[in-house]
Amino acid sequence: MPLTTLALVPARAGSKGIPGKNTRLFGGRPLLAWAVTIGRETCDRACISTDDPAIGVLAAQYGAEIIIRPADLATDEAPMLGVVQHALGALQPAPDVVVLLQPTQPFRTAEHVRAALELIEDADSVVSVVEIPACQSPDYAMRVADGWLTPFRESASILACRQDARPGWYRDGTVYVTRREIIESGSLYGRRCRPLVILACESATLDTEDDWREAEERLLAADSQHALYAGHGA
Repeated sequence: MPLTTLALVPARAGSKGIPGKNTRLFGGRPLLAWAVTIGRETCDRACISTDDPAIGVLAAQYGAEIIIRPADLATDEAPMLGVVQHALGALQPAPDVVVLLQPTQPFRTAEHVRAALELIEDADSVVSVVEIPACQSPDYAMRVADGWLTPFRESASILACRQDARPGWYRDGTVYVTRREIIESGSLYGRRCRPLVILACESATLDTEDDWREAEERLLAADSQHALYAGHGA
């Protein structure tokens, strides 16, 4: 029997780095609309979790159901696990799987989400990751102690060349897929978490105005390239 799926888009009102970023226009649409649209394309239901009814009304225009979360789950310190647990408690029937789609990844595609849903079949969760550049590998991390530069890890040594660095990945927020029972047990990951590797060019960081400008430039370049290819195909 197929798993029932919920796309959950967290979009609170407060944002210090980019005020109002969840509702700010990106490529002609509110930022949250990009996530809601992908959620509707790939999941059985798509919901917005917000502390601001106005954000909920805006998301509803793009087809999202509205979940109003309490103020204590809308602070900078509020853990995402609590937000997801609150959403599960507000929905009946509860889904088998929650697909968390943060609005700050407007370059995600339906293919990313579908690939993650395929991986959840034998896992507790699936998390999208991007490879860390070799020059920023954890093996290169250093610290200053008593005025001396030393490896961050006591057992590590300064590597002679970049090729010796072990690969590492960071969670980029494109997609989190977690089974309901894992969330109810108090985790977003469980013990069996599969990675969905995302290319760096498919991911974004939207923490500052500079990040926003760079992302818009990437979107414009992608649209221009698509228009060029379409013109050649005509």
